[in-house]
Amino acid sequence: HAFIRVTESDGAVSIVPTVTGDYSMTASVNEDGSGAVIYDEDAHETYKYVKIAFVTKYGITIADKDESGATVGVEITSENCTDVLGDGTVSYDPTTNTLTLNGYKYEGEGVYFEEQEAFFCLMADVPNEGLTIALVGDNKISVSGSGSAGMMFFEGEGNDLTIKGNGSLTINAVMYGIALQADNGRLKIEGGDIDITITGTMSVGIHAADFVMMDADLKITTAMLGIAAYSEDGICINGGSLEIGTAIGGYAFVCVDFEHMAFIPIMADLSGYVGAYKMTAGVNQDGSDATDFNEEYLSSYKYVKIAHVHTHGTTWENDADHHWNACACGDKSNLAAHADGDGDGKCDACMYQLSTTSGGSGNQGGENPDGSGSQGGTDTPVAEEGGLGAGAIVAIVIGSVLVAGIGGFALFWFVIKKKSWADFVAIFKKNKA
Repeated sequence: HAFIRVTESDGAVSIVPTVTGDYSMTASVNEDGSGAVIYDEDAHETYKYVKIAFVTKYGITIADKDESGATVGVEITSENCTDVLGDGTVSYDPTTNTLTLNGYKYEGEGVYFEEQEAFFCLMADVPNEGLTIALVGDNKISVSGSGSAGMMFFEGEGNDLTIKGNGSLTINAVMYGIALQADNGRLKIEGGDIDITITGTMSVGIHAADFVMMDADLKITTAMLGIAAYSEDGICINGGSLEIGTAIGGYAFVCVDFEHMAFIPIMADLSGYVGAYKMTAGVNQDGSDATDFNEEYLSSYKYVKIAHVHTHGTTWENDADHHWNACACGDKSNLAAHADGDGDGKCDACMYQLSTTSGGSGNQGGENPDGSGSQGGTDTPVAEEGGLGAGAIVAIVIGSVLVAGIGGFALFWFVIKKKSWADFVAIFKKNKA
């Protein structure tokens, strides 16, 4: 037996050990540990092999279903991080603090956290070095239950949460899509196709102290707020495409003023936008009537869209095999293989040097005849006629309907920092009454 107690009356008796701390415990009836499973106290007398190992917990919990179909919260540890759910859809690399979602799908009530009195699909503490979520394949999260959120992040004050990748992420919830609660937490979206739908009356698509989008296709459909930040310069759109539809209107971009328990309309900064973009807006939530954005009608818009506009230069870019015209975002048009129809050793289109001449040393492949390097360059993109220049910014103004109806919800932002969500619900009901 692995563990015994020796007494005068009973002699040696197999016992169950007492273990404290974060650990894993496996056991087997085979002396070499083959066939080891999770330690079962009821079977302790049969074990010839027992292993107790220290386990590191990474502060990340993700929803899954057990064999009976019930929702369970799986905590990511050093033991399961390479394949958290056992199906290859979730993994975590602690050396880079990267959580990879690869075809992860969850639909259900979500994991209930008593401290917050709400349901979540993914809940995590952002580590000091920041946390990255890498999207691979199609990922879908659908969380029901009052006060539910797709992704909720705590702690890690001042640490960045980054979402990137070439995959997609679809989130359906009642109150939050993605929320970073740390007072100075920055949410950065650097890639992916992200679609957030929040169905509750009091709903927020994205909530973070600061929000920066570098490149992505982001769509938010919500009743109340699209993106909420903690400062008047807290929302920057530097690339990609963004589409926000609200049921009430005038809530695309706001600053949360905790001191006065109110929302302040802010300008989304597009001064760093890479390339050209076009902005449209409409009074219908679905954008069916959208036309060119006009500041005079800010208070009536329920739909706002910022779309990247490719402006490919006329100068050829090239490599050893192809040439193309480039957009500032990296997109390529007129991509074609080099061709030397006249036999002069240069590409007929871009003049790329394809071969050296027979007399003398000639030019090295990839150089122009004057030795200055490959033919190419990037023109500075110019916005299309009727669109907005790269230095333009978005001004979203909250109309009188916001002033009249959002008093109760403004308290939510104050409450979420100091109290539980149950307090918010009670206050909301009181205001509604």
